[in-house]
Amino acid sequence: MSRAWRASLRYSFFPLLVCGAYFADTCFLANHISFNPKSALAQNILDTDTIKAPQAELADDLENDQTLIDEQNQERIDLQADEIIYNDQEQAIIARGNVEIIQDGEILKADLVRYDLKDDMAQAVGNVALLQANGDIHFAHGLRFKQKLKEGLVKELYSYLATGGRLSAKKGNQIDSGNKIVMRNASYTPCIPCEKDEGENIEEKILSTRTPAWAIHADTVTHDKEEKKVIYNNATFDFYGVPVLYTPYFSHPDGSVDQKSGFLMPSIGFDSELGANVTSRYYYAIDKDKDATFGLLVPTNENPVGLLEYRQRFNNASILFSGSATSSERTDRVDNRTVDRDESFRGHLFGEGLWNMTDKWRSGFNLEYSSDDQYLRQYNITTQDVLESEIFAERFEDRDYFAVRSFAFQDRRIVAEDVDQPNIIPEVEYSYVGDALSTLGGRLGFDASFVGLRREGESQDVSRALAKGYWQRRLVFPIGLISDTQAMIRGDLFNVRDRDIAEIRPEENDTSTEGRLFTQLHSVFRYPFSKAFNTARLVLEPVTALTLAPDIDQREEEIPNEDSQDIQLDINGLFNANRFPGEDRIEDKSRVTYGLNSGVYFDDGSSARLFIGQSYKFDNNDILFPDGSGLSDQDSDIVGRMNLRYKQYADIDYNFQFDNRSLRSERHEVTSRLTYGRFGTNNRFFYSRGLDDTNVRNAREQIRNFSFLWLDDNYQW
Repeated sequence: MSRAWRASLRYSFFPLLVCGAYFADTCFLANHISFNPKSALAQNILDTDTIKAPQAELADDLENDQTLIDEQNQERIDLQADEIIYNDQEQAIIARGNVEIIQDGEILKADLVRYDLKDDMAQAVGNVALLQANGDIHFAHGLRFKQKLKEGLVKELYSYLATGGRLSAKKGNQIDSGNKIVMRNASYTPCIPCEKDEGENIEEKILSTRTPAWAIHADTVTHDKEEKKVIYNNATFDFYGVPVLYTPYFSHPDGSVDQKSGFLMPSIGFDSELGANVTSRYYYAIDKDKDATFGLLVPTNENPVGLLEYRQRFNNASILFSGSATSSERTDRVDNRTVDRDESFRGHLFGEGLWNMTDKWRSGFNLEYSSDDQYLRQYNITTQDVLESEIFAERFEDRDYFAVRSFAFQDRRIVAEDVDQPNIIPEVEYSYVGDALSTLGGRLGFDASFVGLRREGESQDVSRALAKGYWQRRLVFPIGLISDTQAMIRGDLFNVRDRDIAEIRPEENDTSTEGRLFTQLHSVFRYPFSKAFNTARLVLEPVTALTLAPDIDQREEEIPNEDSQDIQLDINGLFNANRFPGEDRIEDKSRVTYGLNSGVYFDDGSSARLFIGQSYKFDNNDILFPDGSGLSDQDSDIVGRMNLRYKQYADIDYNFQFDNRSLRSERHEVTSRLTYGRFGTNNRFFYSRGLDDTNVRNAREQIRNFSFLWLDDNYQW
């Protein structure tokens, strides 16, 4: 006998069936119908002629089922189909024609869905599609499961993942009581397909045969749920459909775990010093908050190198260490002679840590160490030539800042004579910035710092204390004139021990203490003019700065210059109150700085801009700036910048510095950018004239190019 309900109605019942995305291991199962048999809808159904069984018997069965469902607290499922049949003799439930099953935000569609209670087998046949709550969409020709959905088969699977990737397989099996899924002739790509053609629906896009940028193809793909990993056998990595790499075995975590131990992809290389080399690494997932990576670099020309990385996170802190170690011979330079060194330990250790102690305080460290000056470059670890280690603590509150830190340096430059780099023990810094408009229409500020430079042996040591107070205000006059004014007073105290000058002049004291008091008034005035045309706007802006300051004594013999040596004049620093870097030197005396900023700006985004400027000192005696800086004469060198831009396609930037008398080119730098479609190129040319009577006697020229081609929206070559 069979019981059949034929209606184009929407029924609500508890898990009847639904085989979900096979790859995602999503399945629904229920064997209880859950509408109330005493409701009006139930009575109408029970009264139809298509039901051959006694109504009382069916009503009792349904009431018993409803009670069981309430006890199990199962989720509700909605089913819609052209025809729903329950075959009592075959113990089968069949939904046929436009079948749609919804549970917990996930939707299954098929031409036919059948569940055999006796064999515990579920099938979905014909145009099977599943839309998951996470956005994944899966299509298949057919699905079949048995043994409480723990084992099954899927044919012709095509999936479009919410992340944009695509998955396909000719056939897949779920085995080992559901612990393994094995797919045959499978492929995966994370690439989003090309833009949809007009009128192309989502299924056509998913099943599109258009070649992705890259994909993985494999004869067999196994998802091991116990091991929580995906294994590929006989896999190829394809680039635009062309296989570029083959591997007989490849595996990775399945995404259900955040970390998993295992070997990483090895790397192969060649180096003129190391020879051919291979690097293999093993990732060790120690715990959720910590992991490590062990590795071995094996070159043909040197001994193997052990590699190690360790990472750990705490609630409010993190640490990271990396290092390497080996034993090998090396060559060294001593007194301009090449010396062979016997085999010895060599290695490096880098580390960093950060601790957010409170919402205002944090502390941390940075560690950089290498055994010798050739090791890092020889083994291609880094090109850094000065290693810096630091320990620090900082406090942030509103606009105020406080820090205390210490630095240690390793000079790994290969030079004829070693330079004794000082360690900074300690550096203390405090900065206070007042509220805007709080004092005479402007704001007050205060900076203070202490630095201690310590060198090994009998080299010069320096301690410097600094305190600076300032007032700043901006005024915008009714006529459009803009002024930025700063009044500053500053005091410094220097203590020098083991003075270098004492080695040259025995009559000089080995230790000295020197103070310095300095005041300055610095005002910058801008007066922009603008004229609009049909498709462009012209802007002219004269800029003038007046700096008033006394002449102070800053002799090298009394106040050593440790941090104000690298001087470069350009448009960014032309109008600065102090054009010396660092704090050891102050630009004293009065001067005027002037320039013109101009530009034409078009409505389509194109523009042409030009700035040119210079400064003039009122007193040309005892100028502290060195030759070649552009500031060593009463008139500074002429500096400027020209920029041309055409829409979003091209940009050319030219920075220049010309001698103030002969207009000889001292320095120029040209950078350009060109973008057209998917192609782009960036170029840079730099020139700096050599300086007589210095260590840089020869002119320096440098050119650099970087070109690229976007293969698609995600990949660049």
